[in-house]
Amino acid sequence: MLNDEKGLSLVEILAGIVLLGIITTLTTIILTNSFDRKETAGKQISLTQETNEMISSLRNEYFREENINNYKNNQKVCFNKGNLDIDLEKTNKSILEGPYPNGEFEQLEDNICLTNFDYSEPVEFTLYTYNDKKELHVSSLLPRRIQIGSESNTLAGCAIKLNKPTVYDTLPCTAKGDTIWTGKRTSCKETVIQGNLLSKGALDESSLDDKTLYVSKNACFANSIQPRNAKIEIKRNAEFTNQVEFEIGSTLTVRHNAKFSNQQTQFYDDSTFKIYGDVIFEKGLQTQASVLKNLYIKGDATFSGPFQLKNFTQLQIDGFVTFNEIVELQNQSALNIKKHTLFNKETDINKSSVLIDSSLDSLSGKFHLSNGSILKANGDARLKTSSLQISDDSIFCARSIDTGKYQGKVNISNKCN
Repeated sequence: MLNDEKGLSLVEILAGIVLLGIITTLTTIILTNSFDRKETAGKQISLTQETNEMISSLRNEYFREENINNYKNNQKVCFNKGNLDIDLEKTNKSILEGPYPNGEFEQLEDNICLTNFDYSEPVEFTLYTYNDKKELHVSSLLPRRIQIGSESNTLAGCAIKLNKPTVYDTLPCTAKGDTIWTGKRTSCKETVIQGNLLSKGALDESSLDDKTLYVSKNACFANSIQPRNAKIEIKRNAEFTNQVEFEIGSTLTVRHNAKFSNQQTQFYDDSTFKIYGDVIFEKGLQTQASVLKNLYIKGDATFSGPFQLKNFTQLQIDGFVTFNEIVELQNQSALNIKKHTLFNKETDINKSSVLIDSSLDSLSGKFHLSNGSILKANGDARLKTSSLQISDDSIFCARSIDTGKYQGKVNISNKCN
């Protein structure tokens, strides 16, 4: 009986051992590769986050008022590179070969510094960073710093240079030479200032009601201004240092640069503006209309406060644009931008459109498109630390899209279907 029992032969045992060895080897390789890929992905995410933080730090230093005010004595802004390595040779080469050769990066002690640059020109670069032999290329742009006036004709802080000014409580029909306006009344339907204007009085709804004010040089409004159905045209630069609220079809035309500070600038009831230079809205901009109205900025624009376009408002900007606070478009409004655009906070587009002829960057926040809205960038869209939420037949399209996460319809194309 025992002789009839069958067992495993030596060959079968050896084959089993070999097969088990193969399975063990393959399992080990798969697990090792899986752990390696996970570690590589983790390092890549860490590299991306640290690089974005570095660029954000650079932007904050670039726009710090202390650096801007001391720019001529100390032409550099520095930021901490953290644990990253930077290929300065490749980074600086990207500046030299770009459309805006301006400045260079240098290693100074533990920091990286942007030096020898000019605030009046943009700085465009590709930052080459490394982390444990992992490489990342991030392209970015620092918009040129908007300047109000010049060495011989400055408006900074309403410190307008006046030459033997005449002081008026009530403006005459024609004021020859530089003028200080202390009151809030005018004598005529049309007032012409043949020189610079410094307005100190609070201009309420009745001050310029159905009237025209023309300034042949610079103008600074040191107090609030609330015109109704008025026309204001300034031949050179303009600065508004207090409340600005244009109402009932008023128009503002500035032939050079403009600055709005202290309070949010408001254009209501079909009022419009055209600015043919650069502009800063330090506390943001809010507009709304009952019929289609066109607003225009020829130069660069910086919005340091909330930006709101509502109800049939169209804004055309031909220069670089920086949004430092929340952006809102509602009810068939449209924003058309010719050059590079930077979004630093959340963007909410509702039943409206944003068209950008160049590229866009977003460093934080999220994009939300709803109710058939469209956001189109003819260049690249880089939303590395943002999220994209698209609903209600809305469309986001660009030549290329780099974003952390998105929900909805995304079209990577030069044309929106």
